[in-house]
Amino acid sequence: MVFTDIKDQLQKGGYQLHTFSYSIHNLLHQLHEQKLLKAGDISTQIIDLLGDKFLEELFNTSTGAQGDSSLEDREKVKIKESKTKKTIPTFELFSQYMDFKSSFFNLLAPIIRALEDNPNLTKL
Repeated sequence: MVFTDIKDQLQKGGYQLHTFSYSIHNLLHQLHEQKLLKAGDISTQIIDLLGDKFLEELFNTSTGAQGDSSLEDREKVKIKESKTKKTIPTFELFSQYMDFKSSFFNLLAPIIRALEDNPNLTKL
């Protein structure tokens, strides 16, 4: 599965997290633009597989090499994948093409849990 391969290859935080979310969003966006997705195509398993990484980016809770400001990480900031967050647009695509009855709670539960765990979060 493409999503699993992308997630396995981009395990670290920092620029790899941004590249991960950019890649997944771009893939879903292209499928959307070409009208290859239909309601129900995004399953609970896909949301469960990818959701944690998107939440890391959304709430800046990367468990990878977050504190490392190596030269490589500073250089990667210049690439377009790391300049914008794609979490919210990806969640919008998820919500458009997921099986609503079986996946809605899976989409929202991690966000609710993150907000409950850290009530000091003031911005996404």
